[in-house]
Amino acid sequence: MKFDAFLDDYAFLIQALIALRDASGKEQWKDHAAALAIQMVDKFEDVARGGFHFTDKDAKDLIVRQKIGSDSPLPSGNAVAAMAMLALNQSEVAQKAIAVFAQQMIGTGEGMSAMVQAAMTYLRREGEITVSAGQDASKADRPLSPEQLAGKVVSMNAAWSDPSRLNVHVKVLKGFHINAHDASEGLIATQVSVPDADIAGIDYPNGKEHRFAFADKPIRVYDGEVEIVVRFKKPQTGTSRLKVSLSYQACDESACLPPVMKQIEVTTP
Repeated sequence: MKFDAFLDDYAFLIQALIALRDASGKEQWKDHAAALAIQMVDKFEDVARGGFHFTDKDAKDLIVRQKIGSDSPLPSGNAVAAMAMLALNQSEVAQKAIAVFAQQMIGTGEGMSAMVQAAMTYLRREGEITVSAGQDASKADRPLSPEQLAGKVVSMNAAWSDPSRLNVHVKVLKGFHINAHDASEGLIATQVSVPDADIAGIDYPNGKEHRFAFADKPIRVYDGEVEIVVRFKKPQTGTSRLKVSLSYQACDESACLPPVMKQIEVTTP
């Protein structure tokens, strides 16, 4: 019986073939590794954002294509793939795979030592990778992290229709959608919260049903612009400010980004 391979299967096999070349001196093993690397890039690379998805681009039964940089008991597939691509002189592919996890390495480097090793190998061989979070970030070599991209997919603002009703306007970037509040079981639903207020209820619009190649049934989503109404138990008058949070998971037609939360402050009427 044959099963589709995952990123880790390709990455570890390529690394093993390179090790065979180093041990035996026979270039045929490196040639096999290079041929397999072409397939790995074609099947798993996130061309737009950098790095590699865990699952094949042709997989039809997945809700989310994960992109993992953290180690389990084994090194992460992205880290091994990056080191393999460096060994095969494919430094640009390796650089993108490393750079997309740069922010995560800063915050949780102890959980992704293999990716840190890949980054150190790259730095010794190729030099520095430019990483910027400032105004010139678009000019940096590092693409947005999945979390940063998810934050940019959705914008939100709010306006009072009366002192007891706050209309939260949500705009989803074209080409993406977020799971509706009434999303199918197992999906991360869109939710609004106002932690410091006494809420009477929150009115969400019905999600639009949309069919995707990875799901047997339609999935309810929000796209474009939607409005969510927060109803308070008493009028919110005065000069205080309320924090309004929006939790969501953004997806395109083939993959989902990590779930994130945005927060804004709203002045009471």
